[in-house]
Amino acid sequence: MNPETSIAFFDHQGKLSTPPAPMLATLRLLDFYFIDSRNPLKPTHSISNRHTPRNLRQIQEWDIPAERRTLAVLETRVNDPYPFSRRASREYGSIIFASHYHTRESELFGWPWMPPPVHPEVNRRNRIAMVNANKFCSAYGEQYSLRRAFLQEMVSQGLPIDLYGTNWNRTRMRNVIQSLIHDAVHLRDQIRIRQRLRFSHSRYQSLDTQIFSSLGETKDKFQTLNQYRFSLVIENDRTFFTEKLMDSLACGCITFYLGPRPAATEGLPGVVPLPENPRTAVNLIRDYLAHSKALDTESQAIRDAAVTAFAQTAGSAWENLAKRWLNLYGDTEIPQ
Repeated sequence: MNPETSIAFFDHQGKLSTPPAPMLATLRLLDFYFIDSRNPLKPTHSISNRHTPRNLRQIQEWDIPAERRTLAVLETRVNDPYPFSRRASREYGSIIFASHYHTRESELFGWPWMPPPVHPEVNRRNRIAMVNANKFCSAYGEQYSLRRAFLQEMVSQGLPIDLYGTNWNRTRMRNVIQSLIHDAVHLRDQIRIRQRLRFSHSRYQSLDTQIFSSLGETKDKFQTLNQYRFSLVIENDRTFFTEKLMDSLACGCITFYLGPRPAATEGLPGVVPLPENPRTAVNLIRDYLAHSKALDTESQAIRDAAVTAFAQTAGSAWENLAKRWLNLYGDTEIPQ
């Protein structure tokens, strides 16, 4: 072990943890190793999946300089504005994203970190699955309200959609109250990190969510998606690519997708990009279903292409990060 290349990894819950396999394998090859709660050795570097004040204090107590601190961002701006603030850029020397929209190609660490479990093939339902909770956010660029608007249009046109997730049985008044609570939380967070305030008024669209007949929370997202030929994926934020699309494709679903442009999955089979206008998008979905001759054999091709494409990006960001760290030592030879 080289005492100058030890890393503390904090997971998305803010706990000191074992890193995902691509990160672990890549950095071990470059002579880095990870400490854990049983290892008393003080780390020289840190990688955090989530910023918390407590974790940052611990990193500072270890005397890890800012240039050796990395924040690997999984959440979108509408969920967590901190990584996109000036304060974050001062406290972390490197901020990298799972979304191609916010980072250079050489630093994109990609999805998934772990391939989803492969369930036995079944006769897929000729319907659309959507797996999302009913959420609210006042941040500019949020797409929670678009999900509700899309669902309302799909219900009105009688499209075959099965909705899974929590909080869809709320009354209109409860949704309004929940939205106001999120407004207050977002305002507090934005003021705390001194970030420019931009609010979206579209969050008050389609608040009568009881008209969407939810099938409730799914115990196994992958097992559920594996039963459908089609799925609908609308990202939380119009600028952020997340695991939602990856999970759908890796389960072999033809995926109607609304997310950043250009899509990180451009060229992959199974992706049907959607416009932001709900009526236009739902008309496109309706026409696609009317003329589609989707076969179960397509599912395996979609799954294989998605897993292969994302596996190729899984380690490159960590290799580039490690080499930048090693360059800080000056005369340290960088492994090839």
